[in-house]
Amino acid sequence: MPYMRSSLLNRNRRYPLGKETRCTRHCYRFFVLAAILLGGVTFVSAEGDERVEGVINRLKSLRNTDASLTKSESWNSLKKQFDELQKSLPQGREKARLLFYRAVLFEELGRRGGDSLNLQLAAESFLNLSRSYPGVDLADEALYRAILLFEGDLRDPQKVVSLKEELSSRFPHSEYRFMFSSQVGGKGASHKIISRYSSGILPLVVLDPGHGGDDEGAVGIAGLREKDLVLSISRLIEKYLLESRCCRVVLTRERDEFMPLFERTAMANRLQASLFVSIHINAAEAAHDRVRGYEIFYVSSDANPEAVQLVKRENQLGVTQKAALGGFIQDLYRRGASRVSAPFAKAIFSSMKKEFPKVVDGISLQARGVAKAPFFVLFGAEMPAVLLELFFVTNSDDAYLLSQPSFRELTAEVIATSIANYVKQESVGER
Repeated sequence: MPYMRSSLLNRNRRYPLGKETRCTRHCYRFFVLAAILLGGVTFVSAEGDERVEGVINRLKSLRNTDASLTKSESWNSLKKQFDELQKSLPQGREKARLLFYRAVLFEELGRRGGDSLNLQLAAESFLNLSRSYPGVDLADEALYRAILLFEGDLRDPQKVVSLKEELSSRFPHSEYRFMFSSQVGGKGASHKIISRYSSGILPLVVLDPGHGGDDEGAVGIAGLREKDLVLSISRLIEKYLLESRCCRVVLTRERDEFMPLFERTAMANRLQASLFVSIHINAAEAAHDRVRGYEIFYVSSDANPEAVQLVKRENQLGVTQKAALGGFIQDLYRRGASRVSAPFAKAIFSSMKKEFPKVVDGISLQARGVAKAPFFVLFGAEMPAVLLELFFVTNSDDAYLLSQPSFRELTAEVIATSIANYVKQESVGER
């Protein structure tokens, strides 16, 4: 019977997948087929008004490229667009979506400009949305975002207590009510991890769980969300790497929160990391069941057609930003970013291919190889940096495996083993 093996630290733990699980798999595949036939595989959180999608995409592009509000006219213009569109939309989910991202806009303006008034407006907007649209799927997340603002930036502990009670009573089955008991604590949490190991001389590995918060990433079969899967896998990778005692580890995010792309490598540079590994889940543009497997990317201006499509989804950049990246890419080459990252990517892929079993629960694992592409999240990294795309949420076999905790644990162990092997073999030192 096929089983999932563990190789890190010479452990031989097995993850048996017996008859009950295989029955579950067949039921899952039946559901997958139904989802595909009914058009249930999506790549954005919802289909809807193109105007709503347009302003949301513009917001995502701006916050990924303007860290210090240097483009104030663009931010003001965007705010005006949100306000005008809000007045014209009828009540319903699309208007709720628009109001959610309008609150995100206020939050971004408040954070970037140190403006407590915008932060207060963001918190109240999230709260009003949650209460005005209790039946939409964003209601619990909006309430959760309001709690985070009142707890962190606005420092209103009494409000936090009452809102947590509201979250538990209104949404007893929401994933967000369980976040508070498990989270390490805000954006400073990673720095607390650093302090635990700062006295050592071990190299530092920064793990970057992609997407987060209102940026769900790819959404695939049975509603599997990239942002949830990569956070789960990254936490497991951290655990196994720390157990191996080969390095220190920091996560760019430790809970379900948005983090701009440029801040991720900036954090790694600030902490003088030795390696940067961004974790993602893949998706095919067309809703079909063929494309599957895992692959690793390193930064480059060159890319094959498939990589180009993937970059468009991951980068979330507008036309203006894309046009401005050419000179920056050339600067990366002058600094040798591609030269130092390519060997790292090839070594990690080779090790993963060796560590993964060929078959898991009757499903063969496909290794797609190493590729190069201009992923924005890798730009500016001052250390070897790679992006892992771990299987496809739009493929029935890959989606089934990703839905299993035992397979996510296997994947994390394989990645941790591969990173540990590279650190030891290449004598990666503290920067």
